[in-house]
Amino acid sequence: MVALLDAAPDAIFQVDAAGRIVFANATAVAMFGYSRDELLGANVEMLVPAPARRAHEGHLAGYRNRPINRPMGLGMELEGVRKDGHLLPVEISLSSVECDGEKLTIAIVRDVTERRRASEQMRQLREQFTAELEERNRQLEQRNADVERSSRLKTEFLSSVSHELRSPLHTIIGFADLLAEELEGPLNDRQKRFVTNIRDDSGHLLAIINDLLDISRIESGRMEYRPERFSLPEVVDEVVAAWELQISAKDLRVETAVPAGSWIEADRLRFKQILINLISNAIKFTRESGRIQIAAAVRGQVALVRVTDSGIGIAPENQPAIFEKFFQVGATTHGLPEGTGLGLPIAAQMVIQQGGDLWVESGLGLGSSFLFTAKGVMDTEPRPLAVLVEGVYREAELLAEYLRPAGVDVVATSSPARARKLTGELHPELLLLDLDPVSVEGVIDAIIPAAENADPGPRVVVVSSSDQKIARPRGAVQLTKPVSKRALTGALEGLLGGGFRSR
Repeated sequence: MVALLDAAPDAIFQVDAAGRIVFANATAVAMFGYSRDELLGANVEMLVPAPARRAHEGHLAGYRNRPINRPMGLGMELEGVRKDGHLLPVEISLSSVECDGEKLTIAIVRDVTERRRASEQMRQLREQFTAELEERNRQLEQRNADVERSSRLKTEFLSSVSHELRSPLHTIIGFADLLAEELEGPLNDRQKRFVTNIRDDSGHLLAIINDLLDISRIESGRMEYRPERFSLPEVVDEVVAAWELQISAKDLRVETAVPAGSWIEADRLRFKQILINLISNAIKFTRESGRIQIAAAVRGQVALVRVTDSGIGIAPENQPAIFEKFFQVGATTHGLPEGTGLGLPIAAQMVIQQGGDLWVESGLGLGSSFLFTAKGVMDTEPRPLAVLVEGVYREAELLAEYLRPAGVDVVATSSPARARKLTGELHPELLLLDLDPVSVEGVIDAIIPAAENADPGPRVVVVSSSDQKIARPRGAVQLTKPVSKRALTGALEGLLGGGFRSR
């Protein structure tokens, strides 16, 4: 038994009722630096630091009166003293036994020097980390304050400069208009050209100033919106008419597909500005004799407006940046960048601040579609609506052209996440998925839950380059490419019944 106790990793003492040590194992000898003979018969208090001995007497007496197994000095940092006077951090567990009619106290003492050292190191590291974190937070707060101040100063500067520029610009435009009226006498052709140049460039400068004012109002939270209900077709016609000269100059074909009886609830002036910015963008980046289409669909309380052009398009890697301030995707059809790069950021913020969303679907050399949502009202029966998910822009355009003449409004997107959002908001009658069989089932699973509460839910048509069968929910139809217009419209007649009429 003694050999077993000597092998224990902790010091073990037996102490009698008088506080004398009657047993000490080998670990106790090594831990405290006394020989076994020096320990046996000695009072255990010699192992207690002098300042703690009086308290130790009380603790030991209390334990004898209530001898239960428990740690000693719970919640306290205990220390023992070695023969050489060195203090030793320890943990002590007490238990009581009776041997030959005598009650003995067994004390198991564990050296926790390494644990205490590690704990102290952790404490120091925590304090250092806390101090560094507080310093970094202070620096971050200071940087945020500097950025906020810089942003405020920039906004104030833009606003101040813009206002200061408007005054002389007012007189330049005014005098140019007076000269153009030829009230003081006729102008020759060269003079008329000069006046026209002054007026055109002044108008361009005024547009830039207005953009700077708008972005400063948006960033400072001073942009005000006055919602009202207005006719969507009427506003679209007004905006198209405002760009008639620029449209004619490039021989562009403008088409509108806005359902009668559709209304918007938004700030009319800001809504027109959004459309103006999008159409201006389409004109800049569409070559002569190109096409621009403004279309809309209203479902429930959501209106979706789309401005599509046959222009130079936007590369996928540039699309996330086009709504950033001052970013210009590249040269216009005239070979040079135009404007300030603020039109799209302003339009996006105006849409978002009125509760909508704005995004782009485009491909380099394939034209662009800018789409945004707003609060809408439809006072006539809407046409069937299809959400088209297609990763290839040109193929999406083909399928959309199959459907629109057949009486179906089409919202195209290359993003399944966007399709899910649109399905949940617009509750379309049809989901048209032009995807490979490997990914189409996952896309269906991702989109369908957005319309689970719809009754009936959307019907699904899958167009695939493979005839591999897929799991088709809700009686979906699968068509294999190449798909003709007749095959697609025939499938829709079978799915939508009276809600669809092919032409």
